[in-house]
Amino acid sequence: MISTPCENASRYVLPALRANVARLLAKNNYTQKSIAKILGITQPAVSKYLSGNFDGKLKFIVNNEVLKEYANEIYKMIIQGEPEEDVRFALLSKASKLIKENPNMFD
Repeated sequence: MISTPCENASRYVLPALRANVARLLAKNNYTQKSIAKILGITQPAVSKYLSGNFDGKLKFIVNNEVLKEYANEIYKMIIQGEPEEDVRFALLSKASKLIKENPNMFD
């Protein structure tokens, strides 16, 4: 079954990007609750992201080097005090960019 870019973004890329940003924040003593607030997700989602318990495509995408670079850019936005709305928009923007630049990532 062929997935649309939006399905791939919501199912794989956004969670992978959030997981990488969450890991960076956790390494710098952010709580799961504060990470959840910044990323606009629940604390249980943050817990899952930090556990690294991923399967299939998500496990592959979490380790994508370009995605990790994007996560670093978003992490820098956060530590520089950018508004949460801007951070969330950057997550969507970077996810879209990754899918556009790597259309065969999900084959």
